[in-house]
Amino acid sequence: MKKIMLTLLLFVFIFPVVGQEIDSVKTIKNQIDLDIHFLALEGTYKKRISKKIFFGFSFGGGPLFRVNFTGDGGFIEWVKFKSLLDYQLAKRIHIYQGFSYSTTYAFEGDVGGKSIGVEIGFFYQIWKIELGFEPSLIIFQTSGIDEKFKTGEFTTTLLIMKIPLSRW
Repeated sequence: MKKIMLTLLLFVFIFPVVGQEIDSVKTIKNQIDLDIHFLALEGTYKKRISKKIFFGFSFGGGPLFRVNFTGDGGFIEWVKFKSLLDYQLAKRIHIYQGFSYSTTYAFEGDVGGKSIGVEIGFFYQIWKIELGFEPSLIIFQTSGIDEKFKTGEFTTTLLIMKIPLSRW
């Protein structure tokens, strides 16, 4: 009995020293996502700059629909470029701040042009995909004879599904 107690005591001291530690959280440094909008696609590249913060760029195409909070009109962004700063709030929740430039069509006035915007994206992870939306402030400039900037309008996207394609 004495030998068994000594052996167990020996294991109590040895296991913490030589035992393997499993890293349950894999740290990724780069990520490529595919964002699926209602009728459009957007690709995103993000690079980790700290434990919870990513910096990245996004490029999208197709009719990226945005609706006004006031309900009178809306926008379609045809080609969009965005730089963003992504912050991980919790294990499954992240938000990002983005600055975008896009070619845009406005329903109100039936005109095309370009727009710049400030966006905030909210996403929640379910399994491997993330679901979210992007409220934004858009400043629209019409193209053609009457090239002037319109005042900023608060808009939001419809539901966005973000699928991670590659992480390394």
